[in-house]
Amino acid sequence: MSLRYGKNYVRVFKVENKGKYAEVQFSSSRKDYYAETPDRIDEKTGRKFAYASSSWGFVRFVGDAFGKIDSLIESLDAAGEKGVPISIPEGAMSEKRESYNDKDGNRQWPKNPQMTCFNFELSDGQDTASSKASAQVDEDEFPF
Repeated sequence: MSLRYGKNYVRVFKVENKGKYAEVQFSSSRKDYYAETPDRIDEKTGRKFAYASSSWGFVRFVGDAFGKIDSLIESLDAAGEKGVPISIPEGAMSEKRESYNDKDGNRQWPKNPQMTCFNFELSDGQDTASSKASAQVDEDEFPF
């Protein structure tokens, strides 16, 4: 898994408003220093690496995140295929992988974790989580 539960930077590609929550598709990535074909050099450490990417579909945006979903949809419409980079604050993401009973009464586990996002910030420097001004996020911080 390449999604950290600290502060995350992800790129949103699809949003579906479901009424009380939204289903969002986004991607994340991390530096992989053990990749077979590293193609970049980390300026801080001098080590070679490649990015390992993950795609996350059906992430539920609820609470404060759902309250800001219209601004995300507007940004996504303007951005087109390249998607919209957002940041998810530390602690604003949860993963659930609980068992359930299928129609025959057999205990099953979901193939994918159910991920829920409670808050996010647009990456253009606009702080959508509070009225405080936030620092400008450089597009170079996003590896994708």
